Amino acid sequence: MTSNYEQRILEIGAQARNAARALARTTTGKKNAALLAAADQIERSSERILAANEADMKSATASGLSSAMLDRLRLDPARISAIAKSIRQVAALPDPVGSVIREWDRGDGLIWRLPKHCARDARKPASPPMRYRSLI
Repeated sequence: MTSNYEQRILEIGAQARNAARALARTTTGKKNAALLAAADQIERSSERILAANEADMKSATASGLSSAMLDRLRLDPARISAIAKSIRQVAALPDPVGSVIREWDRGDGLIWRLPKHCARDARKPASPPMRYRSLI
């Protein structure tokens, strides 16, 4: 029997899997618009974020968190701005969904394609799994 905590973790995992499937079908424009909106919202909410972070810092300090961990937890206006800037940089990157990073032509009409999301180590010239082959 699973605990409520374990059940909640399984639910979150299932939700993430479903969200990943939906996101894979979403256009690049919509994904980028969502990222830019998230960056804007982070900046607009910076006062609330900083207030919540202050409470987190007090709790973490009281529980004996190390100074290195406290530094990682600590937010300030510059860090919030950097977070928003980083999200905007991600939005500016090319969308990797559907891109092919490796392709093999066997010479018999069978072309192997390795989509970016399936690559473990694209530098290795190993044969891709059967499920990623396609005929052209």
